Amino acid sequence: MENREIYDVTIIGAGCAGLFAANYAGLRGMKTKVIDFLPKTGGSVAVFYPEKKNL
Repeated sequence: MENREIYDVTIIGAGCAGLFAANYAGLRGMKTKVIDFLPKTGGSVAVFYPEKKNL
């Protein structure tokens, strides 16, 4: 039997809008999953401004 977790919200993209959506869903008490292609969060900000620190 597989162990599958169930999420209230799945967000595709960990850019500014995706992270805001995850934050808002968390404030509403929703179990949230964020999926992104890049290995770190930040979306285009992380790509175009690599000198910025990624927390």
